Amino acid sequence: MNATNKDGFTKVQRLVDGKCNYIDANGKIISNTWFDWVGDFYDDNDGFALVERENHQYNYIDKEGKILSNEWFKWLDFFHNGFARVQRFDDLMNFITKDGKIISDEWFRYVDYFDEYGLAVVQRTSGELCKIDKQGKIVISK
Repeated sequence: MNATNKDGFTKVQRLVDGKCNYIDANGKIISNTWFDWVGDFYDDNDGFALVERENHQYNYIDKEGKILSNEWFKWLDFFHNGFARVQRFDDLMNFITKDGKIISDEWFRYVDYFDEYGLAVVQRTSGELCKIDKQGKIVISK
């Protein structure tokens, strides 16, 4: 696995254990952590790349090799307007920001994208549909 993307990063894989990482244009490994799988850095994903570690746990990594969140997830969506939807292993969802902050203390059954007004429809674990703002506060409850 050696594929250079347009940002000058090359995916590399160790022969000894199959773990993956990236090297920059100078040949320097960007992360101290080695992964089971690494994705591409996408501009439309705010420059983050998806990485996977054992047991299908996912996170994002930036171009300096920093892992976005201390928590690892079952599923992550692409960033959209500075927010990505994330799903924990208990299947509850939330949003994460580009600095790794989960926006709400409450986790939801489902979260939709933020609309042009900065609100997202969420479904609470009780089944109630609400709208939250970009700070994770419930602003409309049905």
